[in-house]
Amino acid sequence: MLLRKSAQVSAQQMARTEPFSGAGVQVFGQRVLTANLSNEACSVVADSDDVEQVFDGLVPLELLPEDAVGQVATQAWNSRRGESSHKVRIGDGAAWDDPPAGAPAHKDERG
Repeated sequence: MLLRKSAQVSAQQMARTEPFSGAGVQVFGQRVLTANLSNEACSVVADSDDVEQVFDGLVPLELLPEDAVGQVATQAWNSRRGESSHKVRIGDGAAWDDPPAGAPAHKDERG
C-alpha cells in the first residue's frame, strides 16, 4: 500500500489501526506499508482518503516514494513480483545427494 503525499497520517500511524493490526504489517519510510490483508480489508483500505493505491502486483515507477527507504522497499517488492523473479537454477528440485548434472557417476572404492 502506498500513502498519498498529502496523507494526514504516516505509514507508522496507519500500521497501528484496523485492519492492519495482526496482519503482519511492515512499514518502510513514511508512505509504504506491506500487509497480508483479505480482499475485503484491501477494499476498505483502498477507500481511505490517505491511501494512494493498494497493490498486489507491480508498483508503477512513477509512484515510487521520494524517501530512500520507501524507494528500496518498493523496488524490492517489484523485483519479487516481476517476470525476472522466477529464476531457473540448474538442479532445482534434485535431491541433495544426487550427483551434479553432467558429473561422472561415482564409483565406490570396491569397484
